[in-house]
Amino acid sequence: MELIIVVVIIGVLAAVALPTYRIQMLKIKNQEAIRALMAVWDAQKDYYRTTGAYAAIMGNLDVEFPSGLKYFSGPNVVAGTPSSCGGPAASVLATAVSLTEGYTLSVLDDGRVVCSPCADARCAQMGFPDW
Repeated sequence: MELIIVVVIIGVLAAVALPTYRIQMLKIKNQEAIRALMAVWDAQKDYYRTTGAYAAIMGNLDVEFPSGLKYFSGPNVVAGTPSSCGGPAASVLATAVSLTEGYTLSVLDDGRVVCSPCADARCAQMGFPDW
């Protein structure tokens, strides 16, 4: 009987801990993409100050970040494409897509990093703001 109780307790602890662990691992992996997106954001802002428009191709930006992302494709320049998740439209400057999880991180013209698809539970659990 005691063994059954111990097994049940371990099962409950694992059921609580594993989802939290998974979300924490996603947050850690996201840091790679966020660093790259913020480098593109800085370069896009510089480009906008110089030309009055956002760059449509990465080659026009003076940006340096570690080559090759391990967990994300991109970053890809989006050149101020308006987008919205049910709220006011915001200009998206660059995106990076998770290679294994199927969500996209985007940097907006105000510097916020947001997650899509809209209303995805993972995005909310990882703490990304609504946009």
